[in-house]
Amino acid sequence: MSARRHALVLAGGTGTRLWPLSRRARPKQFLRLGGGERTLLQAAVDRVRPLVPPERLWVVAKPWMAGEVHREVPDLPEEHLLLEPCPRGTAAAVLLGALAVMGRDPEAVLAVLPSDHVVGDAAAFRRVLDAAFRWAADHPDIVAVGLRPRRPETAFGYVETAACLGTCSGVPCHRAASFHEKPGRAEAEAFLRSGRHYWNAGMALFRPGVLVETVERRAPALAAALGGLRAALGGPAAGLEAAYAALPPDSLDVALLEQADNLVVFEADFDWHDVGLWEGLREMAGRDPSGNALLGGGEAVLLDAAGLTVHVEAGRLVAALGVRDLVVAVVGEAVLVCPRDRIDDLPRLVAELERRGRGRFL
Repeated sequence: MSARRHALVLAGGTGTRLWPLSRRARPKQFLRLGGGERTLLQAAVDRVRPLVPPERLWVVAKPWMAGEVHREVPDLPEEHLLLEPCPRGTAAAVLLGALAVMGRDPEAVLAVLPSDHVVGDAAAFRRVLDAAFRWAADHPDIVAVGLRPRRPETAFGYVETAACLGTCSGVPCHRAASFHEKPGRAEAEAFLRSGRHYWNAGMALFRPGVLVETVERRAPALAAALGGLRAALGGPAAGLEAAYAALPPDSLDVALLEQADNLVVFEADFDWHDVGLWEGLREMAGRDPSGNALLGGGEAVLLDAAGLTVHVEAGRLVAALGVRDLVVAVVGEAVLVCPRDRIDDLPRLVAELERRGRGRFL
């Protein structure tokens, strides 16, 4: 079928997994973390431009981010910047975007893309996305992009595949069997060996009408609030805020994709890094002979230290003696010291800082 391609970039995160580098005043998507001059948001938009024209680009962000989004993406249509009335997670943000796109273009096919990833081969990325667009235009499915795992990673979610459906434009595709939240080390090693498990890259493609129909069939918590959100779009801000707040505060994976019976996984193997977390930045960095990754423009003096991830601002010095497997970050007036195997708990620490009235450091 003929369908116009749209892209929705999720840019509303506050980056608690990357604190103190990512702050509310300057969250991760507005940082230059990919080794170039473009911010993560700009790079995400640049990657999809050859497939989607500016008039069909959409961004979801927090209200206080609106000015920065328009500065970084000046050709984004004003009405295509969707502002989340309150924090509710990616399921709510995607549903808001899907309904907005469907209202403008009922026959659209939509790609939902994160804004905190670094992709080493943009052409390979677009080959997979182009194939996924084609499949989503012609099938009543939700397409997820699964990356073949390179290591037994415990910081990512995984999607397990079932029957192979062949290829679409040369890209292998599979029916999805199940989702797995962040696994333990032994389980991640088993996933790596299986050949059926892929890293969940957080990308999804679908026709908005298919998404809505899937919500109504398979996601009762989302479906219960769907009508109110649809009715509130385009109306008074207070009504939209109330309708949005009624949505469950979950990720798209948890709220919908884990229950969906029409999920297809397109296999990808391009160079990809989730730099919304410290381990993702570490993977991109060079290492010294002791496995220490040094980030930022500052100086680190390490003696009998191994496996460290050290981020130091320019003009600052970190010295470490006899320690192993830590994340050490010195950014502005904040310092983080955390074992690498506890870094997934970083949002808990950020919440504790908030509870103690230290919001100015966040």
